[in-house]
Amino acid sequence: MGAWAHSSGLRPETLSRGFRLAYGCTPASFRSAARARAAWREVRNTDRPLVDIAADRGFSDQAHMTRAIRHLTGRPAGAWRERRGPTARTSIHHCTNRQGRRVQAQGFTLRNAW
Repeated sequence: MGAWAHSSGLRPETLSRGFRLAYGCTPASFRSAARARAAWREVRNTDRPLVDIAADRGFSDQAHMTRAIRHLTGRPAGAWRERRGPTARTSIHHCTNRQGRRVQAQGFTLRNAW
């Protein structure tokens, strides 16, 4: 992000502040939520072992991924795998804008999904 800011003629702090104003969270928290969302989708849609998903998505271990998914959705990774199917809801919230409205990313709206 620093390189992008400099190539755009901005200071990294200015870019980060603008991002926070637009999306209601820091770039780092947005990136963490995006990684958790990607892992959550893979947990729900595949039969791959959770430990493999965690490693592929850049988490330090399976417990780290499970905490991130629980923070994102309110449910641990294993619960999503058990609840897989047409009744499982896919709504997730990760950031709010400065008016307090949820910012949707890739069609998701998040938190307390059940």
